Amino acid sequence: MSVVRYQTQTIYAQHGPVTTHQGLDPLTGLPVLLYTFPGKPLLGVGDLASDNIPGVLASSYDGKEGLLVVAYSREYQPLLEPLQADGVLPLLLDSARALRDAAEAGVVHGDLRPERFLRAGQHHLIEGYGVRWIPERSSYSPPEPSPSYAGDVFSWAKSLLFLCGPHLPAEAGNLLSRCLGEPEARPLAGELYQAIAALPPPKTTIPTTAFDQFDLELSLSDDLLATPFSQPPVVARPQPSERKPLAAARPDRPELRTTGDFPSAEPLLRKKVQEPETPGFVKMPPPGATYRTVSGDGRPAAPILPREAPIDLGQRERTYRRLVLLALLLILATGLALLAFWRQGFGNVLEPGVSPVVRFIVNVGVVPDDLRQVRLVVVESPAGSRLRPGNEVATVPGPAVLDQAGLWQLQARFQNLTSEVVAVRVPDERAITITLREPDTP
Repeated sequence: MSVVRYQTQTIYAQHGPVTTHQGLDPLTGLPVLLYTFPGKPLLGVGDLASDNIPGVLASSYDGKEGLLVVAYSREYQPLLEPLQADGVLPLLLDSARALRDAAEAGVVHGDLRPERFLRAGQHHLIEGYGVRWIPERSSYSPPEPSPSYAGDVFSWAKSLLFLCGPHLPAEAGNLLSRCLGEPEARPLAGELYQAIAALPPPKTTIPTTAFDQFDLELSLSDDLLATPFSQPPVVARPQPSERKPLAAARPDRPELRTTGDFPSAEPLLRKKVQEPETPGFVKMPPPGATYRTVSGDGRPAAPILPREAPIDLGQRERTYRRLVLLALLLILATGLALLAFWRQGFGNVLEPGVSPVVRFIVNVGVVPDDLRQVRLVVVESPAGSRLRPGNEVATVPGPAVLDQAGLWQLQARFQNLTSEVVAVRVPDERAITITLREPDTP
């Protein structure tokens, strides 16, 4: 995918020759991170897929300088201070998963440190994969000079020891200590992820409430409230029984009749199972009422017609409607995308006699390096360029977009400071440095 379409906005970080910009994808409106560095990028689009590593959107190399564009969200902030206890285990698990996925893809980071760990809520990312870092020695750097998987494990463990602080579980502390040993003794990234995934969840303590915080309402008789020590001692002596015999709980059962004439139950049973006089009705009318078989004017009652069932469109017609709606949405999305391409000048159909717009990115540095918002002005442009002498190209330091190949003469201006006219030939030269000087006093 072409990297020309991405727009750079502000500098996110600067580490040696590697510059990281916050940018924007004009087609989607989503933020991105753009890395510019010497050398060829280590990753291309689709080379590494992980839930904890930003995905690569574009990658390019012009023979001298590499450019890598990755997905980004401003909700993710770098970790610069130790975490609270509830954030330690998610950080361990997410970062170990990123380390494992990168090792399985055969990619070495080379410059892991705490600010590379990004956090949004309880989800974490490690940024910087695919960049050819030239690491500066720090307390997070491994003893060995060349980048390697074992070196990434060392820097990962040192960073987590700082970020987890005193809330690091004992089992995880022993695991991180092994990562700081000799390179051949350090565990592999896959082993680290399995060990951290097997860690038990943190114990949760349930607050206890003393009994004196509850109001217990008791209703007791005076006899039950008496102190047992106030009663006379009980002496086991035989006493004459004065209890009366218990009264019968119920009267005696009547004697069963075994002789004589008994009334027959057959007429009663036959009456209960007799069919109703009017067929088709289960419930009999109340006493004295009968069912009417004619209407109020003496004519036979009209038959009760069954109600028509509601029309069901059927599963097939509903599926057809969904497909039509999906097709309309796709057509609308395609039209919006083509409109965006047309407005940005990408892939538009040119009229006869109109030349296509070509863009070249030139990274412009400024000396002194503490100046910002320096205007870059065209002094002379190649033939066919739409930028005329006196037009402002961009504000530097940062990238400048030129629309024609050839020799350009540019000048930087900042308040009362101006620079000498600098010549740059694109696309052969992609980076220049302009020095501002004060005007000569008469």
